[in-house]
Amino acid sequence: ALPIEENLHVFTKCAAVCKAWRRAIGAVVERRTVLRHAAMGPLGHAPPRLEGFRRPSFISLSSAGRLLVADNHRICVLSPPCELRASSGGAPGKSDKLVRILGAPGEKPGQLYHPHGLQLTQDGEGVYVADRSNHRVQCLRLADGAVLDCTADKVLWGPYGLCLHNGLLYVADANNERIVAFNASKLSEGHKMSFGKKGTQPGSLDRPRGLARGGQVRE
Repeated sequence: ALPIEENLHVFTKCAAVCKAWRRAIGAVVERRTVLRHAAMGPLGHAPPRLEGFRRPSFISLSSAGRLLVADNHRICVLSPPCELRASSGGAPGKSDKLVRILGAPGEKPGQLYHPHGLQLTQDGEGVYVADRSNHRVQCLRLADGAVLDCTADKVLWGPYGLCLHNGLLYVADANNERIVAFNASKLSEGHKMSFGKKGTQPGSLDRPRGLARGGQVRE
């Protein structure tokens, strides 16, 4: 059981939450332009060209201030605001710098299929990615997209939200109607615990999506 003072709050899918996320993502899309690498070029090295987001689903901020956007079958890493250049019209944010793209469409290690939740590693050098339609969580190195770790096959079914707490990575295993906890430093060794089941009673879940760690509860 989780300590009372460090509750893990589980938010299931609902209209209000979805609308809030759409507004937040929409604001990012309006302000930012993504440079996409040429399809045949190596990640991080191919000449980029301008293109808007395709299907942005989740955003996160690295310790270096870089914005990570889960977009279709890739993770776009954008420069922090201090590095942004002004457009020809003088308004900032029109020429945001794409640092690199992590992942590419597919099911092989390092490839992604509808990524969703993002969670930075404890040292900030990697990012856990809920690789939703590949039914796994991968840990990718931010510097080059190399795979650092990955959950085993047939453990998750449509993972969404992620949350790191006390050395455990909690995963909203949406289609299995549960929350699963893995050793954050060894995802491949299997999950340590799980809780929740389909239903409407307290403790039951209906396709859980988002996860967040709560603050200390004082009596």
